[in-house]
Amino acid sequence: MKNLKYELTSDSIQFKGKPLYRIKALKDFSDIKAGDLGGYIEKASNLSHEGDCWVGGNAKVSHNAKVSHNAKVRDNAKIRDNAEVRDYAVVCEYALVCNNAEVSDNTWVCGNAKVSHNAKIRDNAEVCGNAEVSDNAEVSDNAEVSDNAKIRGNAKVSDNVKVSDNAEVSDNAEVSDYAVVCEYALVCNNAKVSDNAEVCGNAEVCDNAEVCGNAEVSDNAEVSDNAKIRGNAKVSHNAKVSDNAEVSDNAEVSDNAIATKKVIAFHDIYNLTITDNHIRYGCIQKTVEEWKLFLDSDEVIETERDTAKFKRIEKTLREAIAAWENNKES
Repeated sequence: MKNLKYELTSDSIQFKGKPLYRIKALKDFSDIKAGDLGGYIEKASNLSHEGDCWVGGNAKVSHNAKVSHNAKVRDNAKIRDNAEVRDYAVVCEYALVCNNAEVSDNTWVCGNAKVSHNAKIRDNAEVCGNAEVSDNAEVSDNAEVSDNAKIRGNAKVSDNVKVSDNAEVSDNAEVSDYAVVCEYALVCNNAKVSDNAEVCGNAEVCDNAEVCGNAEVSDNAEVSDNAKIRGNAKVSHNAKVSDNAEVSDNAEVSDNAIATKKVIAFHDIYNLTITDNHIRYGCIQKTVEEWKLFLDSDEVIETERDTAKFKRIEKTLREAIAAWENNKES
């Protein structure tokens, strides 16, 4: 072959039962100078002689893995099996790319990250920390997967999404746009999280559920079935939203609230949200029976009863109770 840019030296190591040989540059290219020593490869087919691709440091490429175009594998990174790193991709530090995984375009895989099975990392995506992308999962565009996050199954993470901490996106779930999935959150099954939505804490979004807009699902909340969380809605604490429920606008479903149908929400002095088992007005949430008892009592919560403001609050609450009773019967 003409125009060889490197050769295998006699400096060898054993890796996964295979002898790997340190490479040495035969000519200047990119930031590599003739005579520079690189990392270890098993055979010439592991590293293309075309383009500016290079294996540096103590990086290892073995089996039928391929590094091509202008890709860089360096530090202590490992590429093995039938994995492929191409284009301008960088795999560095202690990262591992294995099985049939593909890392391409302008992506970065670094830290102790692992990309395996048939996973694909492309465009300008970044996988770092101890993150894992496996199975048939795809991370693309400008998405970032970091810390101990896991992307599995047929999941797709794209656009400007950030998945971090110990969060997991799996099965056929899709997270797109500027969405954030963090802490110990789980997005799975056929769920979709998009726009500027955030799923955090120990929250779970599963089945065919959708979270979009500026919505937030946090704490131990669960969103499942065909439920939709939109707008500026917030679902938190131990709340459960399921069936064909819709939570939108500025609705807040929290504490132990349950929503299985469209949640009624509006603003009158304070935000008011009506769910299956509670009415939340401002920061106070009570069952319908508890609100009835309150209205028929002399109890004072913040606002004195003999004021115009309280009369308006009372009118709003009685209308909310009527709406809840109508909603229950429908």
